Formats: sequence, structure tokens, C-alpha cells
Amino acid sequence: MPILKQATREVILPVSKAKVILTELNYGIFVEARRMSKEDQDSPLFMASLIIKDWDLTDEAGVKIPITIENLKKIKDIEDGDFLMSEVADQINKEMDQKKTSKSEL
Repeated sequence: MPILKQATREVILPVSKAKVILTELNYGIFVEARRMSKEDQDSPLFMASLIIKDWDLTDEAGVKIPITIENLKKIKDIEDGDFLMSEVADQINKEMDQKKTSKSEL
């Protein structure tokens, strides 16, 4: 019987040194995306909020903050935000290219 595995990749933000875990695209992400408006679906922050599986970003009291679009907007350092969005875009593009390649080989 096949086992469902969720591949992940860890990135470290350059300024804050926060650890972020990105997940591969999966059916659940597409289901969540379909529930949102077209405008939200086109938002890079929306896709980032679905692809980020975990992070160690905390509030002033040391409590881990949830992964949401609003909290992504609150990332303090522009370099960290740009780096994270670039990593998310790379993750999406890499997987979409792999899917196109595998379909064309059929």
C-alpha cells in the first residue's frame, strides 16, 4: 500500500534567521485555493500562506504566531519578506515545471 508523504524544504530567513518549512503543492492546497476569491488566489501572500507549513516566528511574548496572510504582511525586514516570497515562487514554479515535464513524457 502506498504511503502518502509530504515533502518539505527548510529555508532560513537571511536577517531574522527564522526557520521556515515549505511544503510541496498538494491536493489540499488546491482545494483551499478554490475556496478563495479569484483576487485572493492571485495574491502571492495567499499562496505563501498555504505553502508555508511551519515557522518559528514569534510575538514579543515568545508565542509562535499563526501562518496567515496578515502575519506575512507583518514581517519586519523587507529582505526577509522578499527572500521568503522568492523561495515560495521558486517552490511553485519548480513543481509546476515538473508536472508539465511529466505530462509531456506520456
